[in-house]
Amino acid sequence: MKTLKSIFVASLFVLGLGFTACSDDEEVTPTGPSVVVPDGVVELAPNATKDLTFIVKAPGGFASASFETAGGTFAINLPIEEGATSGEITGIYTAGEETGPGAVTLTVTDKNGKTATGAIGIEISLEN
Repeated sequence: MKTLKSIFVASLFVLGLGFTACSDDEEVTPTGPSVVVPDGVVELAPNATKDLTFIVKAPGGFASASFETAGGTFAINLPIEEGATSGEITGIYTAGEETGPGAVTLTVTDKNGKTATGAIGIEISLEN
């Protein structure tokens, strides 16, 4: 009888291990990326240039970046390495000949397909 009781307890123990080992744990996807931009508006004269920096955090791993500009052009000269979880994207903005508002809007995508956007506002004026 004692042997039968020991076998029963051992069977329950093995059965319990089987249930915990086969749990359907969901894979946790990291939070989406974020883009941090400087406060305020960058002031420039027509045709002037300015280095702009976007701080990027991508817990899911950096995949790509794209940008849109208004009032001038922007060329990235320091990208983030693919798969990095943080870094800076730096580029040169060249103001157009016309005065008025401008901007550079950066959109970052991580390896999980999540996106974040940040914009740096620019004021192009003859007073700068």
